[in-house]
Amino acid sequence: DMTEDDVYSMYNMNTGETGSQHDDIQERIKKLESSVEGIATIDTSVAESNVSKAENSNAEIQSSVGDIWTIIQKWASARNQDPLFVASVVAQESNFDANAHNSSSDATGLMQVTPVALKEAKANNLVASSYTMNDLYTPDAAIEAGTGYFKWLSDNFANGNYDEMAVGYNPGPGYISKYRAKGDAALSGTEAKNYHTEVMNRYKAYQTGAKKVGQK
Repeated sequence: DMTEDDVYSMYNMNTGETGSQHDDIQERIKKLESSVEGIATIDTSVAESNVSKAENSNAEIQSSVGDIWTIIQKWASARNQDPLFVASVVAQESNFDANAHNSSSDATGLMQVTPVALKEAKANNLVASSYTMNDLYTPDAAIEAGTGYFKWLSDNFANGNYDEMAVGYNPGPGYISKYRAKGDAALSGTEAKNYHTEVMNRYKAYQTGAKKVGQK
């Protein structure tokens, strides 16, 4: 387990800070550690007190796992979805990296929403019609869009079945009926099979507490 000294060492404190600055940083670390129950990963990108958020073109991207978990719970609740399932997909898709982008598919953000998925969510009034792919670098928009697409999958194909939603989110909703008939044998390619297995195993681990939210 990570000790306070271990966390402190991650923050590159060799900056000549004053005693008061040192105390302030220590207090911030303690708050980060205890901010959200069950969160295992602490994001270090925003921890250095002498680094301005203005140096990043999108300061809101710099979110801790705790911040992202809060957003997941908000949108999962709004869509009547299990936040632990959503968190498992986020871990699989981006490892909680809001900057994640796949240049080949243009999948973007925490849930690696594709242009096709965003278009579907917009067409069904599940996200704002004004959203662009660039908006998905913002954690709140990314989770809103991802859970919106999950709602579309659930309402039209999976009937709330997370096992089938995981199938529909990777190789595509057309595979859900094939999966019902043939199980994993219906999933084309090793990637789709591994994706489904890893998402569902992690989801179960989150449910039982074998893994904490934020762990891959």
